[in-house]
Amino acid sequence: MEGDWREGLSCPFEQLVKFAAMNPDVTFSVGEEGQEEEIKTSTFILSSLSPVFEAMFNETWKGQEKIIPLPDIQPKVFRIFLKVTKALQITKHVCHKS
Repeated sequence: MEGDWREGLSCPFEQLVKFAAMNPDVTFSVGEEGQEEEIKTSTFILSSLSPVFEAMFNETWKGQEKIIPLPDIQPKVFRIFLKVTKALQITKHVCHKS
C-alpha cells in the first residue's frame, strides 16, 4: 500500500468525500448500446449535491438496481460530471463553514 490516502487532505470532510469515492456503492452503464462502459461511484457524493439523486437513492432504493443504465450519456462526459460533482461537494462544505 502506498502511503496514507488521507495525506494532503485538509479536513475530515475532504477525507469523507475521498473515502466515499474510494468505496463506490452504485454502478452506471454509460453509453450507447454495444459501447457501454460501467462506471462505479458513490451514492453519498451524488446525493449530497443533487435532489434528484437524493430521491433516487433514498431508503427504499437501497441497491435495488444493480446497474443503472444511462444510454444517452457518453462515458467521458459522465466521468467529467463525477469529477466536478466531487469538487463541488468539497467546495460547498469549505465555503459554507460557520
